[in-house]
Amino acid sequence: MMPLDYLLGIIRDKDQDGRSRLDAAKAAAPYCHARLSSTELSGPNGSAVQVQTTQKLDISDLSDEELDILERALRKTIVSQKER
Repeated sequence: MMPLDYLLGIIRDKDQDGRSRLDAAKAAAPYCHARLSSTELSGPNGSAVQVQTTQKLDISDLSDEELDILERALRKTIVSQKER
């Protein structure tokens, strides 16, 4: 029996106390679930990375209300970009 199988057996055993099952789950987690890591991207000399998108947004089917919401969101984005 592999160690992970042993830990999973404890986790699944309803007769084990909650603390033992929790400890087994903590020990087994790294073998079942990868940790997320962050990656920092930077441009030349540590500057910001320039991103260019090529997908166009088709707004022809939006209602007037939806267009108003989109306009307000874009205005907020433009204002926050100018404040940087």
